[in-house]
Amino acid sequence: MRTLILTIIALGIFEVISNFYHFLKGKKESIGLSAKKQHQELSLKLGYQHFFVKAIIMFLFGILFFFTGLIALNTNYYNPLKLVLFLFAMYGLAQSIFYRRPGKVWLSLIVYTLPIILMLFCSGTVKGATTEILNNLSINGQFVFPFSLSAEPIKRLLIINFKDDPQYESIEPQLYNDSIHGSGLRILMYRLDKKIDVYYQQGLVFDSSNFSVGKGLGYVQETPMSPSRFEITEKGVDIDIAFTDYNGRQVELFIKENNTNRNPFPFLAPVGNDVENPSKLFLVYMQEFDFVKRERTEIRAKIGNRNLTPASFPIRRNGEKTYFARYASKLVIGEINKQTNTPIIPDLARKNTTLGNQNFSLDSCNRITKYWIDYDSETIELNFSEGFPNLLSLPQQKKVEGHWSYSVSKTIITGGKYSLIRSGELVNITLNVTSNWIPVNLPFSFKAFTFIMSSFRTWPTTYKWEATIDLSNMTLRGKWYKR
Repeated sequence: MRTLILTIIALGIFEVISNFYHFLKGKKESIGLSAKKQHQELSLKLGYQHFFVKAIIMFLFGILFFFTGLIALNTNYYNPLKLVLFLFAMYGLAQSIFYRRPGKVWLSLIVYTLPIILMLFCSGTVKGATTEILNNLSINGQFVFPFSLSAEPIKRLLIINFKDDPQYESIEPQLYNDSIHGSGLRILMYRLDKKIDVYYQQGLVFDSSNFSVGKGLGYVQETPMSPSRFEITEKGVDIDIAFTDYNGRQVELFIKENNTNRNPFPFLAPVGNDVENPSKLFLVYMQEFDFVKRERTEIRAKIGNRNLTPASFPIRRNGEKTYFARYASKLVIGEINKQTNTPIIPDLARKNTTLGNQNFSLDSCNRITKYWIDYDSETIELNFSEGFPNLLSLPQQKKVEGHWSYSVSKTIITGGKYSLIRSGELVNITLNVTSNWIPVNLPFSFKAFTFIMSSFRTWPTTYKWEATIDLSNMTLRGKWYKR
């Protein structure tokens, strides 16, 4: 593949230089007559205008060959080069039909189509995935796929920071309401030592093994909460919560906002930035996010006899001062590769199929191009630009690489590269996150804030997942790492 790409780059350089030489002749007629000496697949009886146009077209293709070739060479991303080679072949076909010169012009069609044919063949081979190999699924259509998506069904949340407290830096109420986790409140209390105390109402299911925030869990306790109100209205947040903590103290949080100009915006929470030992890539995309304004807002918070003082935030919202208290609804909280011991093994005898709530689309070479789950009215998906191959079809000792992206209802959040290599029945897998989050539809002040505080955009790129799958017994051992 590398040799082919270098040849295409060299061809691009040749076409740029040789046709630029013709342009140095100055006048249109002189350029056409000069180009006539090079492009003799056209009839020499044609006027100079035909060769002038031909020189321009080949000059442009030369530029495209050079730059898309460099992209393919440096990133292993072949699609732009494939598109250019396809257009080159289509141009050769159109030229043959238009001029219909016996012999040379039709013979030249081989030259125009050969690069795309070789490219398709070689890219399939490099991926460990020629059409012949990838179509060779097991008899029952079994496909071994190492990635998984899931969703954390939080309906709304708020995080409020406090200043100068000797024990806690912030409190986060979360509201659940689904058939799996139950209905009710869960309260996270962020300690100064970066551990998290968790309190939850009776009826909620709390899985401590799947908790991956900060330095991990501190105290965990099921406790009654009364009152237990958490609403978000057109005027803002409305919270009134009280419960008893592990030390027998009454914890109270009351926030009543009377916002006359509420305009929420989408934001990716940087929750994974402070995780010490990640068990998943946790992407909290808040489609309706805002800060609590200080004017016309009543806040009370206390732990036992100790009153908590809300911290301020330096950025204004619509010209008004704010607390360092932010809240969100319309949440889409995706989880990539949560701890599991087995790969997904769908039966992909068809081009589109489902396995429970897991959905797959395949290309003509039986590679997965899209994998997604539906969450409420949203879609959480992984896309693979080159197609992801069946691990059962990987060749021995050949590195397979490709690109992936993660999106929420077509909005791309992050992405990166993956690599696969098979040795016997073992497949080693690396999933690298290399793409920053690119904020969209943010107010200007927050665009500037996320530009200056770059960790809000770059934190996903600190994550990497490595795993080994044993195809003999379909077991998976994987782990997330922070770089």
